[in-house]
Amino acid sequence: MEAYKTHTQYNKDIQAWFDNLPLQEGQEIEVIVIPTGSKKKKQSSAKNLTGTVIEYIDPFKPAVAEKDWEVIN
Repeated sequence: MEAYKTHTQYNKDIQAWFDNLPLQEGQEIEVIVIPTGSKKKKQSSAKNLTGTVIEYIDPFKPAVAEKDWEVIN
């Protein structure tokens, strides 16, 4: 999630958004906006793979050849 930050002066337009804050008009402020979510929900990783064709060619074949295993020697 991305946050957005900006600096501005407190004025009548901003005051409508932030009632009951002890700020004076013209005072320098920093505004940080963090989106809470979107209308389109993110799909889980499992859903992204739904319907994907997966083919296993010799799934029980070792990933490393026996001669390359140092543990065996």
